[in-house]
Amino acid sequence: MKRAGLWAIGIGMLCIVGILTVRSGYSDGPKCSVKTLKGTYLVSGIQYMVTPGTPTVELYIAVAARTIYNGDGTSTNFARFTINGGGFQIDSTSPGIYTVDADCKGTETHIDPNTGEHHQYVTIVSADGNEAHVVGIDPGVVLAFAARRVER
Repeated sequence: MKRAGLWAIGIGMLCIVGILTVRSGYSDGPKCSVKTLKGTYLVSGIQYMVTPGTPTVELYIAVAARTIYNGDGTSTNFARFTINGGGFQIDSTSPGIYTVDADCKGTETHIDPNTGEHHQYVTIVSADGNEAHVVGIDPGVVLAFAARRVER
């Protein structure tokens, strides 16, 4: 009987010491970098072009896109979109650059190859890199969408 009690106390102490030495996941927060975004991501959403300073919507744009992030701060975006529900579609391919900080927040810029315009975005990336949530910050543009990784 005494021996069984000593064994139980010993096993209990080992369990307590084991629990105290285990670190919890993300105890210091997630760690991200440009390498976190790597692979092919699919996106779809609605974008509104508004008159700055007014609530007037000028254009409704439906977008489906595929973005390839290279894991080095560069990307390529392939987009297909329609304007105001028109019966036509526009295809666009644009190069991009992006940043991802250690806290998984970042920025993204795509350059329109036809006009040379830069389109700016802010992002929040999941720590595993499987999702990026993107908000457009260009004046007169209302845009928010989630990009989901489909290939590494």
